[in-house]
Amino acid sequence: MPIRCHDFVRSIVGSIFISIFLSLSACRPPSDPANPLPVSTILKNLEDATRRIKDFKGGADIVAYINDRRGRVGARIQYLAPDRYRIDIQGGFMQIMAVLLIEDQNVLLYTPRENTLFEGTLHDHEVVVPGLRISLVDMRTAALGLIDLQPYVEGPITEYRYENGQVLISIRQAGRTRTIWVDPRKSVVIKEEERQGDEISVTRTFEQYNKRKGIWRPGRIKIRSDVREESMDLVYYTQSVNGGLTRADLTVRFPDSVIRRPLREIMISR
Repeated sequence: MPIRCHDFVRSIVGSIFISIFLSLSACRPPSDPANPLPVSTILKNLEDATRRIKDFKGGADIVAYINDRRGRVGARIQYLAPDRYRIDIQGGFMQIMAVLLIEDQNVLLYTPRENTLFEGTLHDHEVVVPGLRISLVDMRTAALGLIDLQPYVEGPITEYRYENGQVLISIRQAGRTRTIWVDPRKSVVIKEEERQGDEISVTRTFEQYNKRKGIWRPGRIKIRSDVREESMDLVYYTQSVNGGLTRADLTVRFPDSVIRRPLREIMISR
């Protein structure tokens, strides 16, 4: 029987689509909970994605609620890599309220109006950012759109499973349970929760992901702390990745008359 032309074309096109489908399926992480990727692979993929983010510049609006009191500021964010960055906190009329400089674990927080430079480390978790009364650790998470993966890498992992196409990873740390939800296809964190017993104490969500030069970036980060009765909503209005940032862009010349104080002096009041 002679083969009609349109049947032949249909057969070829069908074969091409089947090949593409099989190829794409082979690249996807398994969605079957009985056969997941190793947790070490998921965490390594997250770390690799984080390391690719360099020379980042962004502008964002931040709204915070602390004990039902509302605060709003702008933020200009720049970093060469996630361990070296600068955040300028802007109040009304573009007035700089604070400049936050971080390199590795070292922190400098400068308040121009008081001409005071607070010095400390990222271990000072309870330090607040002037103008917001938001903790330093939450400000860092919101501004960078990244969480600290080190506790999950160090483990031990207490729970690991697939849930609605996402990967759930839990650890125990200092009497708390910390859990992240990961999109394994994009290698990004969707949400992190901290629990004390059965109560959720802190929730961090990362939304509106867009790809910029091959790198997935969240457009909105929301953090809610039930313990401190505070919440923060950071929305980027501009972002650029790998844009030629230099170390000079992150450098601040402080006046000779600057007053130096320990960072712990601006701890969160309980």
